[in-house]
Amino acid sequence: PGASLSRYITDVIFGSDTVGSFSLVDTTGTPVTRFRGYITANQLVAVQLRCPIKCAANANVGITTSMTNSSLTIQGYVGP
Repeated sequence: PGASLSRYITDVIFGSDTVGSFSLVDTTGTPVTRFRGYITANQLVAVQLRCPIKCAANANVGITTSMTNSSLTIQGYVGP
């Protein structure tokens, strides 16, 4: 997003056809897990965060998962 800007995650929507877990990872330097979720088969989970998760400035958000057939939507904004 820019040298002095951070990503703020406000909502996470995740679905899968198998049991497993997923993580949102701040990928600046040593990866830091910012959010972790667990899901059962054929389930959709929607999480609306009261306090946004702030990622490091100028960092990407990575995704790790233990499942092969899944979908993820991340919503939020960019700010200082």
